[in-house]
Parts: sequence; structure tokens; C-alpha cells
Amino acid sequence: MPDSEKEAAKVASPEASSRTATAKQDEKSAKTPPRPNGQARASAAPPPAQDFSEAIYNAIIASFANKNPTQMFCLCWPGTVLDAGHLGWEDAEETAGNMPERALIRTSQILDQYVPPAPITQPDGTRVSDRYKQAVSQLGPMPSLDLIRLQEIIRERLQTKVEVVIDGKDVTMRLVDYFDYLFQQWIRAKQNWGKLQAEMRAKFKADNPLDSTRAWDEYLAWYAVNADGHIQEINAKYDQLVVEFPLTAWQDAITVLDTSDDGGLGEAKQLVRNAVIPVPYQEGMNYYPTRGVPYSWPKEIKPSTKFIDLLADPEAQQQALDVARTQLELEIRTWMAIIPQIDDATVKADADAFQKAGQAFSDAQSTLIKTYTENAVTAVKIFCDVMESRGDPLSSVTGSNEQKALTDEINDLGANLGKSEPSKGVPKAMDWAMIKDIADQVGTGQGKLVDAQQGLIDSGWALAGAATKFLETDANRIQFDWLDAYVKQLETKLAAIERLERQMASASNVYYDYLYSPENEKLKEENPNVDLNDTNAFGTNSFPNKLDYPANNRWTQLTVTISKDQLSTSKTMNTYFDRMQWGVNLFLGSGGGTTEVSGTEFAERFMQASDEIQIGFLCTKVLIDRAWMKPEIFAHTSDFFRTLQKPLAPDTQLENYQFMGEKGEEKLLNVLKNYSFPAYPVAVLLAKDVSIKVKVDMAESEALRSTSKSVKSQGGGFLVFSISRSESASSEEDSMNSYVMNGQMIARAPAPQIIGYWTQFLPPDRSTYIDETTARDIAEAISFVGRLQNAHATPAERKGVPQKG
Repeated sequence: MPDSEKEAAKVASPEASSRTATAKQDEKSAKTPPRPNGQARASAAPPPAQDFSEAIYNAIIASFANKNPTQMFCLCWPGTVLDAGHLGWEDAEETAGNMPERALIRTSQILDQYVPPAPITQPDGTRVSDRYKQAVSQLGPMPSLDLIRLQEIIRERLQTKVEVVIDGKDVTMRLVDYFDYLFQQWIRAKQNWGKLQAEMRAKFKADNPLDSTRAWDEYLAWYAVNADGHIQEINAKYDQLVVEFPLTAWQDAITVLDTSDDGGLGEAKQLVRNAVIPVPYQEGMNYYPTRGVPYSWPKEIKPSTKFIDLLADPEAQQQALDVARTQLELEIRTWMAIIPQIDDATVKADADAFQKAGQAFSDAQSTLIKTYTENAVTAVKIFCDVMESRGDPLSSVTGSNEQKALTDEINDLGANLGKSEPSKGVPKAMDWAMIKDIADQVGTGQGKLVDAQQGLIDSGWALAGAATKFLETDANRIQFDWLDAYVKQLETKLAAIERLERQMASASNVYYDYLYSPENEKLKEENPNVDLNDTNAFGTNSFPNKLDYPANNRWTQLTVTISKDQLSTSKTMNTYFDRMQWGVNLFLGSGGGTTEVSGTEFAERFMQASDEIQIGFLCTKVLIDRAWMKPEIFAHTSDFFRTLQKPLAPDTQLENYQFMGEKGEEKLLNVLKNYSFPAYPVAVLLAKDVSIKVKVDMAESEALRSTSKSVKSQGGGFLVFSISRSESASSEEDSMNSYVMNGQMIARAPAPQIIGYWTQFLPPDRSTYIDETTARDIAEAISFVGRLQNAHATPAERKGVPQKG
């Protein structure tokens, strides 16, 4: 065995290959220049927003301040809509306070989505777990030559054989075995004493089963007599151990042997390799358990504001009702074509009555609209619905003052409807007699519009009933098997008419509450000549309130105001999908790209100079906890080699300010193109109960209603919020609906959605790409491991074995 001087020399004088590897690492470490004024830039207040995306971005940053320059908030545009029912669970489903397995699977898959680091971003279809696994799997440790040599020396010394006396006999054993023998003697003495105490306590308890105090007293008496001898024996064993071995040096040696040069890389690889859990393909093949903090976040995302849908827009309801009536008229024609094939007197009679009722209603409505215009009829109908629902029908208004006041209100409403939907006619000023005539024709009474419609509906149900009865016989059911589908179609159309009539009445009431709100009443008292169209009372209670629902106490209530100038600016924030079909300045657009309205187009077409957009929503930050991820290993990449050419991240620290402003786009494109894992999400921003209130040009109301309906039906985004309709029948899962009335558009998106991510930039990647020189250095370092084959050989056995100097 080499003497100590040679061994010391081996440790102190690394070989040339070691010096080469060390020099490379020193060169990498010197690559990080201090960032000039970096911290000041990261923490400085953001400049005034130039476009709507910046306004929303800055409002979120202001509410969720983060001074960490190596983290960046990324606005997810459009938001990712979540299904509260699919992700949540009931308390009774928990096991020991843990969520059910299905909830863990589904929430893990949501939180495992990877988003490229950019001020405006979207999930790119990959998973954080897969990217992280790929990142660590390509890394390997650069072996420390000095550490390997030191560990070899210690192992050789611990294998040295010594002569010792055990139980009066001379015994030859290895040094490590002798330490183990003495250590076991000490431990065994402690174990024997502990075991004896337990046995005696049990004995005294058994001797005195009814008197625990006596049992304890007897145990104390026994302990006082016997404890000292056993304790002295334990101390003696320990003294022998410390006399033979310097424990401090021994423990240092063991610690050196347990030291690794991989910075935890091996543990990280094993952890992520074992974390994946397979699941049925219906749930996504596999997942990596990922939790959000707070743990209960999926149970808190259920919308808490009421879902208005289109029920606050009587004009939209009237449109829908007209469409339904048109469809019913087409249904009449269909049935008249079917009837000659059916030899049944009752069905034929009911079909004939159905056709006549349809014609009677069409004639009555056409005459009324031709006389007074459709907007005039709608205005009177709104007030009829409102007053009827409140137990004060229009027919009961007899006083001249009441009649005058009501006449003025109806004329104001008619004028508003004419401005927002000029295609339906601007009504001339109506007096009380004209209003009464419209109301009488719309209201109850033989031959009036409501009765005519009800007659149409009743005759339709009678026809459906007769046709159903006709199909009850086996012969007819076989011969006319196709007829059942037409019956169901007719029943669906009739039910739609009845439902839309109820919704029209409801919409009238909601709209009336908005239009004649306390705020507007106060304005009229202060200024009788005020134009209510210039006020913001319509939709004042459309914004969410965190007090509406107890589970909202962890949510932040946020309101953002956007001006027309911010909406119409040509400047855009940097986005990783800048070259794709979606442009960041797309204010309102469909997912398919067939219907798009940019912020500039929207502002110029639908808004006046002083108009603003108000956005209110509830939001909360959810941290992402990945127990299988050890990102701290990336702080030591200068000690790793890399098998793939593309680095994980740049060799200097990325910071958020570098991606902002006009110069940020070049940096962003460079990072996304040249690095495989530059950042990863550490938190998500959830939003729900989104309400958007837009003051628009009254004359463009009809066009805006049509545009928003088209966009919604095709899926897409409104500002940063997703407005795609979900397939769920539940209104609270429908991501957005909007209505346009009284010069304002109010859009509501109750469904929860992810609207942002906080991403953490990786530390600089200074790993070495494994080329021929690096591979030679690593092989030379690991060659020292070959000496371990001699570690268990005696000096005699090692004779003749060449030793490296």
C-alpha cells in the first residue's frame, strides 16, 4: 500500500486533464457580467399602458406585485376555460382529507401545461413534466478527479487489516470491521438496558393489575438499585470506542465517502422517472401528480354571479322570438305537405286549423307593425310586460298625469330602439291613444296579437297530439315510422315559442331596472334635461362582488378601465405566437379566424371619442407544487455535461425586463428558438365572473350584436377572455354571453378560466456539450474507479498489480 506522503501527493497534484476541465468551468463561471441597473428595471413601475393588452397586464401586475426579476407574468390570450364540475369534488369524496383520484388526475393535467415565456402566451401543447424529464435526462455530472482520489485513499485505509484482542484472543480484522464491532457493542448494551426496563415495567404491572400506583412504585425501587450498573456498562462500551477511534475524524471520513459530485442530479432523474402514473386513455394515458396551492382551488372556481345570458336584452329576445315564429311558419308548410299522405280526419282537421291560426297571427302582426313600426310595438310591449308582471297593467292607468309620464317614457324607449336598430323603423311620437291601441292589439281580447299567437300555439299542440295518437296503432307506426321525427320537431318549435315569450317578459323587466335605476332617477331629479343615453346606469350592477359567495374570500376583485385610444393604438405587446393566425391586437375574434375585429376596428366602428371599456372580474393566484421536480439542480449546470446540442437556457441570467418594450421581441424570438427549457410555470392566475361593459355608438348596436353573436358561435376571444361556448347545457359552464342595449354592450363570462401564468426563468445553462475532448476528460476521471477492484485485496494479493503513480 502506498505510504501517506505519496497519497497526499496524489490528492494535491491533479493531472493535466483535470486542469483542462477545471479551466473550462472557470471560463463558464466568468461569463455572467453584472446586469447594469438590472434590479432597478425589474422593480420599476410600468409605464402608462399604450394598448388594451398592456392595460390589463399592468392592472394584474399591480394587484399581484412580484419583485423577483427572474419571474415573469405571462398573459394567456385567450384564456383557457375550465369546467368547474369536471375538476371539483364533494367533501364526502375525500379520503383522510385528500382529493379523490380523478380530481388529482384532472387538476394535474391542467397544471402540467407548458407555456412559452412571453408577455402574452398560450399553452403550446407540451407538458412541463415531459420537458423537465428531457432536460435532466440529457445532463450528466462532470466527475471530480480530486474527490474520486480522496475517496479511494479513504477506502484503502479502511480496508487495512489490524491485530486486536477480543475476549482475550488475538484477532485479525479490517479496520472498518473493528469499528463496527465496537460500535455494535455499545449499541447492544443500550438495547439490552432498554429491553430490560420494558420487561420489568410489564412484570410489575402484571403483578399489580388493580393498582397502577403500586406497580410504578415497585418499578422505581427496582430502577434505583439496577440502573447505575447498566448505565456504567453502556458508558464503558462508548469509552472503548472513542479510545480506539477518533470519532470526529471517522465521521468526516464517512461523510467524504458519502459525498457526490452530481449536485443531486441522480436523485432528480430517479424521482421524475418514478413519478409518472398510468391512467386509462379516457383520462389521458398518464400524468405526473401536480397540486395547486391552495389545495381546495378546484372547489372555489364555481361561478358566483348570476348568469344573465340574453335576458336583459328585449331586442335580442324579440329577434329570437321572430326567428322562432318564422321557423314555426316553415313547420306549417312542412305539415301541409305531409297531410295528403295521412288518411286521418282528426290530423287533417288539426293541420288545417294550425295553418289558419298561423295565417291569422301573421296577418295581425303584419298589420300592427305596418301601422306603428316594429320598434314602436316593441317599446309598448316592454312596458306591457313590466307593468303586467308588477300587478299594475297598462289598462289600469287612468290619470292624465300618469298617462303623460308613461307616454314620455315609452316615446323615449321607442327613440332608443330606433337608434340602436334603425332597420326596424324609428317610431314617430306616440300619444296615449296610439299607445292604447297598440297595447290593446298586443294584449288580451278576441282577435288580438297575443290571442292569435296563443291560438297558433294551441293548434300546433293539438296537431302534435293528434299525430302522436295516429301513430299508436301498429299499422300506422310501421307505415309512417318517419312521422315521429316530424312530431318531435313540431313540439320543439312550439316549446321554443313559449319559452321565448317568457324570456321576453323577463328581459323587459331586467332592462327596465337598468334603464330606470336609482342612479338615473337621481340624475333626472338634478337635471330634468339629462340624456339617459349618456349615463352609465345601464349595467351598474353587472360587475362581480367577492362577497356574493363565501368561497370567494381568497379572490381579488379587479376592475380595469380601457380608453378608446388604448383600444385603437397600433402598438402591441410581444407574443410568442406573433406569426400565427391570432394577432395580439385582435380585440374580438373567432377561433377559426373567419370573424375578426381588431381593437382599432372596434374603436373606430362602435365607439365614440370619450367612450370607455370597463372590465370587472374575480381573480386568484394558485401556486404549482411539483413534488417530482428538483429545479435547484439547474443552479449547478457548470458541473454537468450535456448530450444534446441545444442548451436549456442562455449562459447568462434571463430577467423579465429583457422581454418588454420594442427591443424585447428580438430577445423573445431568440430564446424561444435556441433554447429547449428556458422557463417553467410556477403559478397560474384564475379569473371568473368576468363582466365587460362597453359604451358604444347607439347607431351601431344592431351591427355589434350581430358581430358578437357570430364570434361567440365560432369560438374565440374577447379582450384576453375566452368566449367559446362549451358543450355543457349548464349556463354556468357557458364561457360568455353578451347583450347590447341602450348604447352599451355588457358581456359576461361566468365560467372560470386561466388568464395568466407566472414563469420562472432557469439559471444560466453552463453545461458542457459532450465532444471528444470532454468525453476523454470524463473517461480519465472515471478510470480511477478501476482501482476499487483492489480495495478488498490484501497487500499480498495486490503484489504484481501495476499501480498508477
